[in-house]
Formats: sequence, structure tokens, C-alpha cells
Amino acid sequence: MNSNMAYFGGSKFWADKGIIHCEDAISNTYCTMSIADALERVKAVKRMIGTSSDPGIEIDLCERESIMHSIEQMLHVIRRAEDQGGGPTNPDMIKDMEVRRKKLFLVSVPSNIDFKAIPCPRPSRISA
Repeated sequence: MNSNMAYFGGSKFWADKGIIHCEDAISNTYCTMSIADALERVKAVKRMIGTSSDPGIEIDLCERESIMHSIEQMLHVIRRAEDQGGGPTNPDMIKDMEVRRKKLFLVSVPSNIDFKAIPCPRPSRISA
């Protein structure tokens, strides 16, 4: 297991150029998130599993320890992203996130274009 990655269920997280990357093996998807978004996710999971004074959801002690280990890994990834210069004030990180963002292009096509396939001419057979 790579110490620079965090694993949570079927997802793995890692830091690169100050951005946190996520790859989900179950849905076969990839995404990026900022450090602030990653911290919000960690806080939400911590609230979900609760503390000794506020128990949260009822889970097995072994499962709780496994989730806590994943949280510690994720905090390590977040620290690594911060060390790489991540954050909302870093213009390089913002530019990189914009480049990686999914884009949708709408193309206007004239209505008189026929998109039917043009039949390919068959080569003539030469008898020898």
C-alpha cells in the first residue's frame, strides 16, 4: 500500500501539484478536489462515525478503527497537497484545476448539411 495515498472503500486519493485526486474503482470515475473540499469530506465522515460523547451511527469497533485509519491517511494526503503549494491563493493550482475540469462544447452546424454516409467507390477488378 502506498503511503502517499488514502483508501476509503473503493476510492483512492492522492495529492499532485496541490490538488487532491480521486479515483473510484467501483464506478470507474476520476475527479479532483481542492484542499477545502477534502477537509469538508473528512469532517463529514468524522461527524458520521461520532465520538465517545456523541456516538453518531452505530458501527462495529473494528469498522470504526478502519474508518479512522482512512481518515488519518486522508489527512496525510491533505498535508501533502498543502506542502505542494495547494490552496485557493495558488494561481497555478487554480489553472490546473480549470484545465482538468470537464468541458462541454456546443457546435453550431448549418441545417443544409446531410450527414448520411457517402458510399465508398468499389475498386474495379482487373482480370489477369
